[in-house]
Amino acid sequence: MTDELKPQIRASATPDSDALNELLRRTIRTSYSGFLGVDAVEAYIGSGAVETFTAETVERGSVVIFGDKIAGYGVDTGNQVDLLVIDERFHRLGLGTRMLAHLERRLSESFDLLNLESFRDNDAANAFYLSKGWRKIREYREKDYGVEMVQMQKDLR
Repeated sequence: MTDELKPQIRASATPDSDALNELLRRTIRTSYSGFLGVDAVEAYIGSGAVETFTAETVERGSVVIFGDKIAGYGVDTGNQVDLLVIDERFHRLGLGTRMLAHLERRLSESFDLLNLESFRDNDAANAFYLSKGWRKIREYREKDYGVEMVQMQKDLR
């Protein structure tokens, strides 16, 4: 693999915001419409929530660069993996595994027990996390949007 095709992970920064917003909108549309519904997804995107999330997290997130493209975005908050998104055009290349390992390493500096939340019906994401040693600890209905969620944990001890 040439150096330009080796994935690199680096801190995200404000100049990445436009690319991250596009990545998030594209991922939400392609990955979530099937189980949340197109209307709910478009309402969420239209609300400006993507741009708000990016503005609030870009200075503490990480990006995966593949070739010359931002191929993924990861954010951790406290002891939680808050977001892990890989552009569908770059699935099955190990980028999600690399980003998750990066986030887990960062969090392991301060925490032994990690958390993440996922949509209950996001079968692909949930299977991915379970395959990486995470375990489902509870299902619940998210209060603001009424969406069924799953909470997972990973014990690093």
